Amino acid sequence: MVTLILVVSFIFFVIIGIPIAFVLGLTPLVALISQGETPLVLVAQQIFTGMDNPILMAIPFFYSGRKPHVPRHHDRTARRIL
Repeated sequence: MVTLILVVSFIFFVIIGIPIAFVLGLTPLVALISQGETPLVLVAQQIFTGMDNPILMAIPFFYSGRKPHVPRHHDRTARRIL
């Protein structure tokens, strides 16, 4: 039953045009809410704990670092992130 909820909610969110990054977060949340077994406070705590990773926090800084001779307006990746 959970698999069906995951697949249907994933397809539904993609069809209505939600960006895939949000779909990947909303789909398990819908499944957890429909099951009712896991408290949502625990879900929020696990999300926050997962984001509090120094390696993941270094990724935007890695992309924003650029070669000094490349003008900022030519660095499209850094412009999109920042």
